[in-house]
Amino acid sequence: MIKSAFLLTALLSSIANAASFDPEVNLAKAEREAQRLRTQLRNPALASDKVKITLNSKLQQLGNQRSFVGDSDGAMAAFDETETLHARRNAGADAGESARLEAAKAEDAISAIVREAANHRIVILNEAHHVPLHRAFAMRLARELRKLGYTWLACETFENTPLKKGYLALSDGYYSREPAFGNFLRDAAADGWKLVQYEPFDEITGETAAQQIDQRDSGEARNLVKRIFDQDPNAKAFIYVGYSHAQKVPRVGDSGGGAWMAAQLSHMTGLEPLTIDQTIMMEHVDQAAEYPLYAAAVGGDTAENAPAGQAILRLRLSQKPAERCRPG
Repeated sequence: MIKSAFLLTALLSSIANAASFDPEVNLAKAEREAQRLRTQLRNPALASDKVKITLNSKLQQLGNQRSFVGDSDGAMAAFDETETLHARRNAGADAGESARLEAAKAEDAISAIVREAANHRIVILNEAHHVPLHRAFAMRLARELRKLGYTWLACETFENTPLKKGYLALSDGYYSREPAFGNFLRDAAADGWKLVQYEPFDEITGETAAQQIDQRDSGEARNLVKRIFDQDPNAKAFIYVGYSHAQKVPRVGDSGGGAWMAAQLSHMTGLEPLTIDQTIMMEHVDQAAEYPLYAAAVGGDTAENAPAGQAILRLRLSQKPAERCRPG
C-alpha cells in the first residue's frame, strides 16, 4: 500500500514537473486569472464588457490546460461556463428536429462514416478543443480511412512541419500537448499518414472578427489545395479541425458571406467533402448545456441497438445553431 502511494505521488510529481517545462502551460496561473476576473465581474464597480470578453478567453485557456493534465470534467466545466457567461443556453428543440429524431436510425459510427467515405475524397471531422474523447474517436477513424486509401492527414493544431524531429514535440502544435491528441498523431505517423500543416498564420490581418474569419478560412483552404491537391491530384485527405471550420454552409457566394473552411475547400477543389460534427451532440458535465436533442437521442430507442459510446444518428439538423458557430 505504501509502495503504491509512493508510485502515485511520484507520477503526479513527474506530471507537474513536466508541465513546468512547457511555457504554454501554467494551470495554477490560469486558475487564478479566471477567478480574479470572475470576482471583478461580480462587482458592479469593476464589471464591463471588456472584463467579460477577457474572462471568456481565460476560461477557454483554462479549459484547454485542464484537458492537458487529464481533467476532462474540469475542462468541460470551464467551457460550459463561457456559455453561461454569454447566455448561450439552448432553447428547446423545434418540432421538425424532434420529428427527424424519431425517424433517425442509430448505428456504429465508424462503420457508417467509412461506408460514406468510400464515395468521397475529403473527410472533415471536427472537435471541441477541450474534449480528449474527440481525439480518441479521430484516431479510430483514421485507422479505418487509411485502409480506404486516404493518405493525407491535415490537423488544425499543427504550427510547423509536423514531426520534423522524428517525434511529436511541443513546437508541433498547441492542442497536441493533450495526451489523447498526442496518441492520435503518433498512431497516424506509425500508420504512414502524410501530415500537413495548413493554418495561414501570417495572412490574418482583418480588423473585424468577420474579416479575420474569412481570411483564416479561405487561407486554410488555399493551403490545403497547395499542400495536398496540387501535389497529388488524386489525393484522399482526412482533415481534422475545430468547431465550425467543418461547416459546408453558407456556400461561397451566398448572400451574407461567412463561408467556413469546408465550404471554401469544396469551392476551390470542386469536391464535395464528407463532414462529421462532434461538437453539438455531446455530453456535458452540466446537462443544461447539452443540445436539446442529445438527451433524447442517447436515452431513446434510436440508440438502443448501437454500442455504447459508438452510436451515430443519421440525422441532419435543419441548420447548425447560430450560437454554436465558432472559430477554433
